Amino acid sequence: MSDGAVRTRVLLGTVMMAAAVAIFVLDYFTGLIYFYYLFVAFLVGWGAHEFYSMAEARGSKPHKYLGVFCAVMLALSSKELVTNFFPRMEAGSARGVAELGVMAAISILMVGVFAQQILKRGSGDSFADISATFFGVIYLGFLGSFFIKIRHLYHEGNPHVANYQLANLLFVMLVLVGTKGGDIAAFFVGRKWGRHKLIPEISPKKSWEGAIGGLVFGTVLGLIWAVAFSGVLRFRWYFGIIFGLTLAFAGLAGDLAESLIKRKAAVKDSGHLIPMFGGLLDVIDAPLFGAPAAYYLWLLLNWLTDGYMRPLGQ
Repeated sequence: MSDGAVRTRVLLGTVMMAAAVAIFVLDYFTGLIYFYYLFVAFLVGWGAHEFYSMAEARGSKPHKYLGVFCAVMLALSSKELVTNFFPRMEAGSARGVAELGVMAAISILMVGVFAQQILKRGSGDSFADISATFFGVIYLGFLGSFFIKIRHLYHEGNPHVANYQLANLLFVMLVLVGTKGGDIAAFFVGRKWGRHKLIPEISPKKSWEGAIGGLVFGTVLGLIWAVAFSGVLRFRWYFGIIFGLTLAFAGLAGDLAESLIKRKAAVKDSGHLIPMFGGLLDVIDAPLFGAPAAYYLWLLLNWLTDGYMRPLGQ
């Protein structure tokens, strides 16, 4: 990649990051969290559409629009979203509504897929078509649901934080910059000093030097984030190191996972939505793995520290 192409890529990446931050700021200052939900729905829906297009490039015929609908439905079926829309609803009831949404998404997917396959009289490779459809829903819908969950880790009434909404948004931003920051650092380190290929069969351009550089950068970035926002996030300094390293590693895994899919589909990019980057899935592949990793790590650290960030049981 030429220096001019790299500069253009950096500029476009900065614009996209600024747009994402603008949505978070709009969410915070207006209190209209629906912007965030719509943003997540778009990411999951378009990402699923691109995944199914790659499956089609490989020769499969997934149930694209049914899969996109069920993926978005699954991603948005969360207790946190229900509670936000119906603040007076008890936690148990909100959990029940969310579980109902999950079961409805899976039921619609099951019935819809088999109904369409029967109407097609089993033409083509039904096994591959059904498998691709279900995998797309899990890949984008299930993993995408954690974009909602990480937005609601700090609850209203949390005595440990002064501004729970700001804490939630800063944590979401940590997940974003932690995964993508490590990815960007890996690109530049690998471009400059990369000599030893990481997994050339999956991603020929990735190197061990780039991967290590991304992990180191992510760790340092996490530490800086923890120190800078310790009061808002209720972070100890070493929380940042743990989160930074985990997010950088998860981002690398997400990138490699999508590279594997593209490799098997014999395509260079997941789509053509974003100039110089390819498809939307090429951009969110790292956060898709980073969000669940950050969610479970936050819960684990909170439990191990006896509710340091949020009282246990809240």
